[in-house]
Amino acid sequence: GSTTSGPNACKYITDIDNAVVTYSCSGDIIVGCVAEIICKDGFVIYTNTTTVPNKKYNCTDMKEWKDTTTGVTLDENEAKGFCQLPTTTPTPFKGSTTSGPNACKYITDIDNAVVTYSCSGDIIVGCVAEIICKDGFVIYTNTTTVPNKKYNCTDMKEWKDTTTGVTLDEKKAKGFCQLPTTTPTPFTGSTGEHDVHLFHVTRFMSVVSSLCSSFSSRTQSVYSEFAL
Repeated sequence: GSTTSGPNACKYITDIDNAVVTYSCSGDIIVGCVAEIICKDGFVIYTNTTTVPNKKYNCTDMKEWKDTTTGVTLDENEAKGFCQLPTTTPTPFKGSTTSGPNACKYITDIDNAVVTYSCSGDIIVGCVAEIICKDGFVIYTNTTTVPNKKYNCTDMKEWKDTTTGVTLDEKKAKGFCQLPTTTPTPFTGSTGEHDVHLFHVTRFMSVVSSLCSSFSSRTQSVYSEFAL
């Protein structure tokens, strides 16, 4: 268990199309041995942001090959097609940093806004969608207003707020962009679902404090007149 669990801890990686596989160990594969899948000339592996010519995997004490960067377990059936010819519609392999095209749906029907994407064509994991309010409209948070919000497409096929990590609810997102008002309605997940309630509670406490102060002043005035 120190750095090995005996010989043949992991199996050799075989049948990877358009690639060769090298190992940091020789002979029996032990825990800690690193296998590198290297694409042949002209072939690449797609991630969500770029292409790479190779990927490295570490043999663990669970007798699995784990991606040295992401920690994802190697699936040899999927690995067979890792190395691809460059294309305008790549298919990033599962576990790289993507789960393939059409991971998330396009965001539609957002009132008073336009939506842009960092990717083109199919939406892959890691693609960022930006909801941008039209002129004169803003999105309220609990402390300020912002003209836009960004969401990241996750491997769970959900859009997550890049700042708060809250999942986008398109039904509520429809009304994100509002006209400025003295009684804003911060959207769910902006920085907390309690924002609207906090706004009203704070306003109520302010009114109560003002009334108490006024009552105290009037009582003091009456007391002074009585003393005279």
